[in-house]
Amino acid sequence: MAGKARQLPLPSGHDDRSQRETWPVPGYWRKVLSGAWDKTYRPLDWTATKAAVVLVAVGTIILAGVHLGPGAMFASAIGYLWILAPIAFAALVLFIWGGLQTTAELYAELNTTTRTTIAELEAAVAGYQKPPPDYEAWRHVDRLTLREAAFLWCDLSPGPSMPPNVHAWFNAFSSAIQRGELPFEYQPRAYVHAETERQSEKKNPTLNTVVARTALQRFAKANDHHPIFLRNV
Repeated sequence: MAGKARQLPLPSGHDDRSQRETWPVPGYWRKVLSGAWDKTYRPLDWTATKAAVVLVAVGTIILAGVHLGPGAMFASAIGYLWILAPIAFAALVLFIWGGLQTTAELYAELNTTTRTTIAELEAAVAGYQKPPPDYEAWRHVDRLTLREAAFLWCDLSPGPSMPPNVHAWFNAFSSAIQRGELPFEYQPRAYVHAETERQSEKKNPTLNTVVARTALQRFAKANDHHPIFLRNV
């Protein structure tokens, strides 16, 4: 059974999975609502004493209404409703605005955290050293694809992704083939006109285009390069 891909540790020591577990949906909305409520009552500078005074006042109004009778109480309630309605509307606006502000703050915090994580990952990738190619083994390989040659030219073992320097050398080999400076070995296929296909591959070399080791050695010598994998000893 194939082994699992190795995960690079972050320089900070945190597992990158912790970021994926940050802010589950219920927790996110709890933060939004909590922040909205905080921004709603904070401008009013509420304290326990002020809240107690308001509750006593409301209780007094209710007791007075009960004492005067249902009719008077109902008439008074309508009057107080018109007084309280603008206050309630203002509180609702404050609550919604507070929710929007909190959402923006949370996204700004997430953006900062994400940037930090990306920087840590980039540092980890940059510091991760792959083992060098087995040059002794590669010296016994007479034909290589342009992809393999580009990796080995940069002293890297062929891998699943191509770093910029490897891709640059692939482009250099492709251009050399197009100019006729680097011979390639056409791999004939059935039911295809060989010369036509060969000319097509010369115009558009691919990662799988094959070149001989000796052709690469001549190309390196002509351009004063000395890659390790092309040395005979």
